Amino acid sequence: TNDENGIKHEECTICNHKQNEGTVIQKLSHVHEWIDATCETAKTCKTCGEVEGAPLGHDYDIINIEWKWSTFSSAIATVKCKRDGNHTFLINGTISSQIIRKPTCALEGVLIYMARISLDGIW
Repeated sequence: TNDENGIKHEECTICNHKQNEGTVIQKLSHVHEWIDATCETAKTCKTCGEVEGAPLGHDYDIINIEWKWSTFSSAIATVKCKRDGNHTFLINGTISSQIIRKPTCALEGVLIYMARISLDGIW
């Protein structure tokens, strides 16, 4: 088989005498047909299942984050993996606000709200 060596012997069909018992037949060899590593699985041979290396890990697209706000009290960020767009991660944002301009008789005030997320320890 591909997994282990075999053993053979010769046997007379008339008297059942055996000779060359225990002769080892080397396991079959093959050329690996590799399936590329992904975010979550290492490079793997589709014939024998041998694994080489490690999974690639997710490559977060931190430039194209999609935000969903719920009033001014919460925001959820959807972050996608650049290697596989089906791998999405929802992260609750930390909300803060900052007064940019105080209101006066002539001008309205400006208050901005910001949401921040932490992704693998990176803000």
